[in-house]
Amino acid sequence: MIQSWTDDAWEEFEYWTEQDKKKLRQIKKLL
Repeated sequence: MIQSWTDDAWEEFEYWTEQDKKKLRQIKKLL
């Protein structure tokens, strides 16, 4: 699978990896 991200989306993903582990789990479920 090829994943493509916008720069903004990647920055937001990195923010959640550092700030909110619960929200990160929810995001990963969607991916």
